[in-house]
Amino acid sequence: MSRFRNILVAVDFSQTSDDAFAVAAELSRTFRAQVHLIHVVQSVHIPYAIEPIAFDFGAYMRESTETARTKLADLAARHSIEHGLLTTTVLCGPPAAEIVRYAEDHANDLIVLGAHGHGIVDRLLIGSVAERVARHAPCAVLMVPHAMRRLTTFEAEAAAGVAN
Repeated sequence: MSRFRNILVAVDFSQTSDDAFAVAAELSRTFRAQVHLIHVVQSVHIPYAIEPIAFDFGAYMRESTETARTKLADLAARHSIEHGLLTTTVLCGPPAAEIVRYAEDHANDLIVLGAHGHGIVDRLLIGSVAERVARHAPCAVLMVPHAMRRLTTFEAEAAAGVAN
């Protein structure tokens, strides 16, 4: 079994994505792996009909990006990852496509995502980011369900298939 060396964790700042980051942090400690913590700000498409309302979409995107950077720093501070093994990035665009593109560009060998457990109707109508990433990812994808407690080292290693 290969060891994970370059882990991408994409977050939306929900409790479920916090759980996913906790798993990625544990895997980083286990494998001494680099972690890429990213958030994707959904790009906004401006319909021509509402352009005259004078809403500054550029300012909105800049503010959303800065808010995301602050939240990423706060999230990173709550989880211990060895100095030098964490990179944080904010991207703009369609979330699933940007996550897959980032994984390809940075040769990630694992993507960790929170699985929100949407109902079947939601998945049929709109799909989920995690499902789209899993279908198009260039590497393994670990979907972490929301949990009321943190995984132990043994549970994280067992999930990764490397239990001793």
